[in-house]
Amino acid sequence: MGPTSRTRFARGLSLVELMVALVVGLLLTAGAISVFLSNKSTHEVTSGLSRLQENARFALETMLRDLRMAGGVGCVDNVGSVSNIAMTAGDPRGVLWDLGVPESLPGAEPGVGLEGLDNVQPGTSLWSAWASPSVTKGSPEDTSRIIAGTDAVTVRYLGGLGQSAEGTVASLSVEGTPLVVAEGYAGVVDCTAGVLFKVSQASGTAVTTASPKYASASRYFQTTATNDFYPRLFPLHAARYYVGVGSGGPGHRSLYRQTLRWEDRNGNGAHDPGEVFVVDDELASGVEDMQILYGIASGDAPEEYVGAGAQKLDTPEEWRSVVSVRLGLLLRTVDEQGAQPDTRVYDVFSGGSFASLDKCAKGSGCVDPPDLRVRRRVFTTTVYLRNRT
Repeated sequence: MGPTSRTRFARGLSLVELMVALVVGLLLTAGAISVFLSNKSTHEVTSGLSRLQENARFALETMLRDLRMAGGVGCVDNVGSVSNIAMTAGDPRGVLWDLGVPESLPGAEPGVGLEGLDNVQPGTSLWSAWASPSVTKGSPEDTSRIIAGTDAVTVRYLGGLGQSAEGTVASLSVEGTPLVVAEGYAGVVDCTAGVLFKVSQASGTAVTTASPKYASASRYFQTTATNDFYPRLFPLHAARYYVGVGSGGPGHRSLYRQTLRWEDRNGNGAHDPGEVFVVDDELASGVEDMQILYGIASGDAPEEYVGAGAQKLDTPEEWRSVVSVRLGLLLRTVDEQGAQPDTRVYDVFSGGSFASLDKCAKGSGCVDPPDLRVRRRVFTTTVYLRNRT
């Protein structure tokens, strides 16, 4: 007989083993998806908060740089020693170049370097806090974007490194290039007095103005052997900060920086209608509210902090008594996060949050933001004005 042959059978998985393998695979897949979703959620939260903090840092640094210099006019000890020949008789008080004593308005109070608006409403003009002019020149303000109940602040100063200058503002000879001013508004000071003027031409080392009709235009600035007051030319820095509807739409808010641009289309050096333009730059997104308190004092140290709407800040003279500013910002993440909307009320100055508005301290910076699925943070700081203390 031949060799005995054995038949071998290939053995596969049983149905039970297959089901167990599928369950194990599903569990591993579900675990991996769970870890992925958790990491994704953590990444979104971390990225959102990082962006929030970066927006807050940028907004605060930009505002503090301007606030710290408010009212600065070089080495002159007060704005009352600066003659303003940039303003014309038709300019409303409170325009961005309203710093110093306007020669076009005999007997007028000097313009101030710092002024605020409290609890602004849509449609409110930001052009002046201590007067109520209409915008009569150039493009009208788009005040519809202003968020109701927020604060706004205007800052003006002559700042920067400056350049040595000699002559009258009708024809200044400036040392060094490039010029610190090419257009807009500038001031020349020599520690005893100064003149703020509109630059009509700047090229090479020469700067001129088209407003020589005022008396201060003939003042000669010069450094001599017996005069240690070195005249210097500075550009005018002026801006208004407010909270408005962001570029993302009605549900988004941002901090805006408003400036003015002037274009002498008629070539006559005057601020004619249609030549002054309002420019609003979106500075930082996610800023839901801004509250500001001002430290007023008869000396150097603030005696109390009040809002811009207080009776103690009704006039330019009272605004010149401000020595410090307490700034509070409420920021939110740009994208919605979390399952439940944030319904809390925030106090921007205490840093606390409350279940309802009536639990917030009276007279504080209480803010009741929209109920959205976002994360919020409060940022506060206090800055002392260099030119007041």
